[in-house]
Amino acid sequence: MESGPDAIAIVNAVNAAGTILLVNRQAERLFLYDPNELIGRPVEVLMPERYRNHHPDQRDSFNVAPKIRPMNAGFELVGLRQGGSELPVDIALRAKLCRRASCSSRTTQKPHE
Repeated sequence: MESGPDAIAIVNAVNAAGTILLVNRQAERLFLYDPNELIGRPVEVLMPERYRNHHPDQRDSFNVAPKIRPMNAGFELVGLRQGGSELPVDIALRAKLCRRASCSSRTTQKPHE
């Protein structure tokens, strides 16, 4: 998880909270968080406020029929850095079983600079 170039967050997809279980260094750097600062927080902290209300329903829909898929089909996605700045992101979802719990892996590619 640490050796690749992409930012990765592992999110608990079982409970309604959608808490972040694990992130790699690339995610911490991309979103400007200190090591382990994102652990236990809702994944919505990484998205602008205007998208947060709808996200739990979208997460629930994904969990009903999880499959690998890009999220940005037909529209631009943005992430939210600590401090409030936004950045364009490409996100792919993957569902997997993590120690008897369903988890979603969100891979975020760094924006081209």
